[in-house]
Amino acid sequence: MSFFEEKNHFAEGLAAWQDSFTHCAEVPVRTCSNLPRFSHNFEGFVLGYVDFLLKAGDVESAYKYLSIRHVPDQFPPMAAYPQWTLGQAAWEYRETNAPALAARYANTDPSDDPVHLMLKPRQWGGSTAACQLCHQAQGSRWTEAEKNTIVLPPEQVASVKRWPAVSTSWYGAHLPSP
Repeated sequence: MSFFEEKNHFAEGLAAWQDSFTHCAEVPVRTCSNLPRFSHNFEGFVLGYVDFLLKAGDVESAYKYLSIRHVPDQFPPMAAYPQWTLGQAAWEYRETNAPALAARYANTDPSDDPVHLMLKPRQWGGSTAACQLCHQAQGSRWTEAEKNTIVLPPEQVASVKRWPAVSTSWYGAHLPSP
C-alpha cells in the first residue's frame, strides 16, 4: 500500500496486490475474508486494488472488480457490503467516476491525484494507513465466540514464521503465544 505513492515502486506494489488474490482460494486467508478482527477486509482489499488499477490506467479491470458487489452469491464476503458504513461512499464514488479518476492520475499534475482508499494524507511526511476502514466492525455483528476465534494465515503466506513467547491481544492484554 505504501508503494502506491512511490513512483519507483508503484509497479511492485501493484504486483504484490495482484499476487495476493492468488491466495484467496486458501480459505481462510485474511485478505479474502471478513472476520471479527477485520470485519470488512475483503471489501477494503478489493477497493484498494481498484485504486491501483485506476492509477495504472486499467479502468476496464477496475470496473470488473467494482461489479462484484452486485453478485454477493459469487463473492460471499461481499454480503457484508451493506454493513460497511465507512467504505460504501468510496466504492460507489469509484463506480461513478472511474474514468475521471484514472484521467487525474494520468495527467501531468500530481497534486490532483486521488489518495489511495487506505491512505490518509498528513501535512508532513508520507500518508498513514486508515486501519478502521477494514478493522472496525461498523455495522457487522459478531458473537463472543467468533471474536475469540483467531485465524492464523497459512504458513506459505505467513509473514511471522516463529511467534514470540508472549503476544498481546488487539486491545493490549498479554496472551500466551499461539
